Amino acid sequence: MNEPEVPALFRVFENTVQSWNGTFWWGRLAGDIPDAYREAAHRLFNSRQGDGADAERILLPILYTYRHAIEALLKQAIMASAVLRVEGQDANAPAASAVETRLRRDLRHKFAELRDVLNENLLALEFDPLSDEANTFLGLLADLDPSGNAFRFAQQLPDVHVSLDLPRLMAAFDAAYGHLTGVREYLVVQVDEQRDWMNYLSEDFE
Repeated sequence: MNEPEVPALFRVFENTVQSWNGTFWWGRLAGDIPDAYREAAHRLFNSRQGDGADAERILLPILYTYRHAIEALLKQAIMASAVLRVEGQDANAPAASAVETRLRRDLRHKFAELRDVLNENLLALEFDPLSDEANTFLGLLADLDPSGNAFRFAQQLPDVHVSLDLPRLMAAFDAAYGHLTGVREYLVVQVDEQRDWMNYLSEDFE
């Protein structure tokens, strides 16, 4: 099978001086997207110089980056729960491909809807829904940024003055992220176990 062509932008800026290791294997990054954006948000947060104008300057990039991390994590959990429903012979479960299309075309960056779809799948699987704390925090994010663009274009945010406790906000992001990570990992393990069991049942013991 032919390898995909390197994008033009990366070819133009290809590293030809080996004094810095700028080699990336893009396919390997896909599964780590949520963690990569979460780490980027924390690096931005830790780079602020005090809590004055500098923190204000990088506030939106921090919020946008961490929001993207949680969105990616939500979508991964939704896909894992969708696959588990299908492979568990749930007659009411849409095909995984249909769920993926819905994520890309309809739900996109809509936090409240993404949260609700994940909770619906968890309940259909007879698992516990997201915690009250996670549901509440995701709801607050959705209220502030319903389109997924408010942290990209500040004009979509209300023009108000607020004294923000940024460390406490980051801790709330971390708590929600940690909870969602646990949910995603549990679902992935269940998918693997379901497939192992189906493979076991399909073996020929004669």
